Amino acid sequence: MSRRPRPRRPAPVSTSRPKRGWLVLGVVVTGVVLGTIIWAMLPVSPTTLRKRAEDAEARNNWPDALLAWRKLNTTDAARGKTWMGEARACLALDLAAQAEVALKKATDADPADIQAWRSWLDILRTEGRLLDSERVGWRAYTSVEHGQKSTILKDLTLALLFFDDTLDNLPDDRTLARLDRWVKADPDDVAARIALHRRVASLPRPGDPDVAEWIEYLSRVVSTRPDEIMAREALVQTLSDLGEIDPGRAALDGWPENRRDAGYARLKGRWDLEYDKNPARAATNLDFALKQLPQDWRSRALLARALQALNEPEAARKQAAEVAALRELLDPANLVPRLAADFSGWEDARARNDLINLCSRAGLERLADAWRREASGTIAR
Repeated sequence: MSRRPRPRRPAPVSTSRPKRGWLVLGVVVTGVVLGTIIWAMLPVSPTTLRKRAEDAEARNNWPDALLAWRKLNTTDAARGKTWMGEARACLALDLAAQAEVALKKATDADPADIQAWRSWLDILRTEGRLLDSERVGWRAYTSVEHGQKSTILKDLTLALLFFDDTLDNLPDDRTLARLDRWVKADPDDVAARIALHRRVASLPRPGDPDVAEWIEYLSRVVSTRPDEIMAREALVQTLSDLGEIDPGRAALDGWPENRRDAGYARLKGRWDLEYDKNPARAATNLDFALKQLPQDWRSRALLARALQALNEPEAARKQAAEVAALRELLDPANLVPRLAADFSGWEDARARNDLINLCSRAGLERLADAWRREASGTIAR
């Protein structure tokens, strides 16, 4: 009986080729990844970075533009124009505090660039930062070309005449909306938050901090950033308005010695008069503040009270009369149309003289003298 042939076993399937295929694919992918990482880590030329930034700006792609400008400004190719590019991208993204940092760099690198100065002044004016506006404005005036000085003078005039106290009374919804955007885009922007709160404090909106929350916020900023003068000033002002004497005094006494300018002196004068009952010291501090801020009628009113307490009725009456005149002069209802007419009619001698007289009447003699020089140049032309 013949045997049946045994069925053949199927030959084993070779897996060597697929394994080698996966191995090759893994090597290729790893190489691509490593190549991408190495390429990303390689330095990009300043020319390429500038082109990326400008191309992104042209597409209104401000995040990419900001990234490219910032990378460029870490290289030796950083210049006034590149810092201005970074500031422009920051402002487009409502990052005002970061824009200000870039604008400082821009004006240091290229002091003759009027646009950098004007953008910086625009931020300061929006935030009602009077002393900073004065300091930056005069630096700009002395730095730009002769034919551009009148433009800086206009910006400076607006900043100094519509100072922080009168600014609150202006019905400017655009400024309020702008500050809202700045705070939302950068919650750590202390200056914008304080400027926004000052505008809405009298009529808080849903979601705005109440007084206790506001004091807690300012106290936290002052504690962690002692040199943040705007926060310290707002804290002292708020505590003073509430009659919170001890914490207010502590915040005032903690004011950095090297930053005790007119802003400090006018608050210290109020404290001396209203809480320490020391009119002599109050008069000294308020007089110091008014030398730099002659248009500050509130400090002048306090000085009148201090002089009255010192039994100097004639001097007190003089200051009180000056307060009344300043309040009328700086009333936005009168000031806005007057300035508009003077600026638009500059070629007319009457407009020039009125603007000069307006600045002089506000006590801003340096500003008045600058406009006199500008008027002389206009006449000569």
